[in-house]
Amino acid sequence: MASSFEIARLRREELGEALQGSVKRTPLSEEELATRTAPQRSGELVAVWRKQSGQLPVLLSGRPDDLSDACAWAGAYLSGLGPLSSIMRLLSTDALAASLAPTVEQPSRSQLATQFVGVIFGELFARLQPSIRASRPTLAGATSTLAYAIARACLGLVPFGVEETISRWHFARSVVGSAQSPRIDDSVIAVCREIVGSALWRSPKGSSQLSFLTGDKSPAAPPIETLLASEGQPEFAKIDTLPAEERVRVADRVLASILASGVPPPVQAQAAAIVVRRAVHGYFAQRRLIEPFLNRLPEASVWLGAAQKDTAPPELFGTEDGLGWRILGRTEENVDIFSRPQCDVSVDELRTYVNRSRADLPGSTTRSIVEVAPGVNLAILKAATEIPSKRSSKRVDPRKDALDAAADSLKQAMAALAELRKRERR
Repeated sequence: MASSFEIARLRREELGEALQGSVKRTPLSEEELATRTAPQRSGELVAVWRKQSGQLPVLLSGRPDDLSDACAWAGAYLSGLGPLSSIMRLLSTDALAASLAPTVEQPSRSQLATQFVGVIFGELFARLQPSIRASRPTLAGATSTLAYAIARACLGLVPFGVEETISRWHFARSVVGSAQSPRIDDSVIAVCREIVGSALWRSPKGSSQLSFLTGDKSPAAPPIETLLASEGQPEFAKIDTLPAEERVRVADRVLASILASGVPPPVQAQAAAIVVRRAVHGYFAQRRLIEPFLNRLPEASVWLGAAQKDTAPPELFGTEDGLGWRILGRTEENVDIFSRPQCDVSVDELRTYVNRSRADLPGSTTRSIVEVAPGVNLAILKAATEIPSKRSSKRVDPRKDALDAAADSLKQAMAALAELRKRERR
């Protein structure tokens, strides 16, 4: 059995030596990792190296409190190194075990992932500020959405449950000071729960709202149907028989009337999505029609995206240089947990930054990349804009010079730590 990994068991005080590759390592095969990486005593950490990965470990595991303690200790004594999670992946013992557990491929996984693409698009446009809403959507923005995080959790591609993934995503946004949008969040969670059902979500299933939105009757139909009947008749009833330009004019009037009604925003949002789907064909044409109303009713964009789940047109996947296909590919992608992380800091280590200002967070001068879970990175601008508007299809990769700089900083930190230990022994 070939040994492709090495591990070392250590205390937090030995982190510096481990990062320099100067601790004793035990060779392990990939098959042995699942049974040989659990801590054997309180306070113990397990560092993992991949063969030919260099002196820096690729992963550090331990109990949650021990990992948090290690991050705080490294921040105090190895401060020049930067966040540990920017150079190696940090996973709790349970998360590592879940990542290493055998996965059962579901035949419907690709079909399920496809249904999330419209929701991801819808949330992306809902969160964009009006000044940049007309700009072209980006892959970085799409994969920073809550819907994307939920999709990967529902597909079993992160080592956390759906609810915990949502909690981690919310924590990352709250710590860095991003504007909170509970109405958008609630709509995203509602439509995603509807898509996957209670079995994958592992929570009681509420009444079906998405089925009525896509054309079927459901328990949620009466309030929406009543709203459309009272606000859109008689024009909306015959909208299918009108010329294209007249359909758009009727839809504008009905949408304005819906916004002026006194019904709850979620019902307004679903009704607005129904109106634009009846008025024009093609997702991006529908989005342009609903866009003027998004300032007051941003969650309508989420419901409109969700409505594409069963009849997603080729336009949804092929436009914007095939952005929909790239979102789908990224949503289904299996992430190697033993690869270098592609973030500035992970959610777990971010908890040690809770008393710092947004500008002091790790990352570039303009944004921080926070790892919510393996394969789920939240790109957060340090300026006012919520989701990156700069067009880029490239991943955020750790550069070789960044790792070299980390190694140099580690040498300096270790020298300072050795001097401190000498003073303590005097």
